[in-house]
Amino acid sequence: MQPISALASICLVAAALTCVDVHARPHVAPPSYAPQVVTPTASPEAKPAAPQTHQSSSSDISFAMACEVNRLRESLGKPPLGLATDLNDSAQGHSNVQAKFLQMAHEGLSDGSFLNRLSGYATQWNPPAENVAYGNDSPLSIFLQWFGSSGHYQNMVGDYTHTGCARARGSNGIYYWTQVFSNTPSAPRNIPDCSGYYAAHPKPASY
Repeated sequence: MQPISALASICLVAAALTCVDVHARPHVAPPSYAPQVVTPTASPEAKPAAPQTHQSSSSDISFAMACEVNRLRESLGKPPLGLATDLNDSAQGHSNVQAKFLQMAHEGLSDGSFLNRLSGYATQWNPPAENVAYGNDSPLSIFLQWFGSSGHYQNMVGDYTHTGCARARGSNGIYYWTQVFSNTPSAPRNIPDCSGYYAAHPKPASY
């Protein structure tokens, strides 16, 4: 795998809602960077470093990341993930908060725990998982970071039915990313048509 921007760092959370250390999978070469291990802790005194954040088109970002994840899943014979507005909105909200505080975290900012964020939506999403990262504005670059990290990889290829993804740009120029996964067979699949995206974005050589 080619080196990835030194700015970037990653963390994940699954049902246990804790960040975990990451280990290289036997069938994937270890990444050339050292993933940062982040332990979410309560931070009631955290202060936003800047009052404004800048976010991109959430629908475009969610679509691009879903296409990258679904291409990986297809290569493994796994069903594609559908796009869910609830999950996309949850991801955008958390990316906005991370960008506001200039901090990558699952908890300890101002939007509560991962499960609390999802509980505000009408649809019951269960069991959920979440990947977060910070770095540049490229969906492919962030995808490749998660691809090279065992825990994040398992979220992307796990037994989920839906996903949502978003990014927000902090005042420091860094993009904060969130991708949410969940399993709700009764929800509309809304599987993205990625044929045009794949034509413009060839499959990475990493897999």
